[in-house]
Amino acid sequence: MLPNGVPIERIPWSADSDDHVVFAGRLSPEKGAADAIRIARQVGVPIHLYGDPYDIDYAQSLIEMHRDDLGVFIHGGTTRTRLWQIMSRSRAVLCPAKWEEPFGMVAAEAQATGTPVIAYRRGALPEVIIDGRTGFVVTPDDVDAAGRALANVASIQRAECRRHAEAHLSLDASIAAHERLYERLTARVTLRPNA
Repeated sequence: MLPNGVPIERIPWSADSDDHVVFAGRLSPEKGAADAIRIARQVGVPIHLYGDPYDIDYAQSLIEMHRDDLGVFIHGGTTRTRLWQIMSRSRAVLCPAKWEEPFGMVAAEAQATGTPVIAYRRGALPEVIIDGRTGFVVTPDDVDAAGRALANVASIQRAECRRHAEAHLSLDASIAAHERLYERLTARVTLRPNA
């Protein structure tokens, strides 16, 4: 995987958290907002969802379905700097993607804030999250397994999440990975004389 990288030096982190969880991403079926709500409600923790309604019907249905649910708070999109502050105080960030996530920017940013991530094993998410050390990666669509992981998230050390992000998910790590790839590719190219 070639990581996109996140601006670690700009992202605040916290060794402590409040009791809520966060979902951040466009409000569309493939991002898994409905599953995130089910996971949080299974454990009985409040969830704050941040995202713009990419799929209007889906977003309206989600809002209507949880209008009277005192533990579900659906917000519009927000700036990255504000989102980083919010994530840094959350118990966990939920990434129950319903598609093959190509990188998992939210998962990388969450770990940079020191926050563990609970995700489905899809796309690049298993490469971004160290299962059991910076969060939990569970079988796709298994809300019960994700709920159990969330119930055990206190076993994850927030400082370990930050260290992993610094070492493997930063912009510098991304540049280094790209340079290594280019070096491997150019090493294979041999020029023929007089070609």
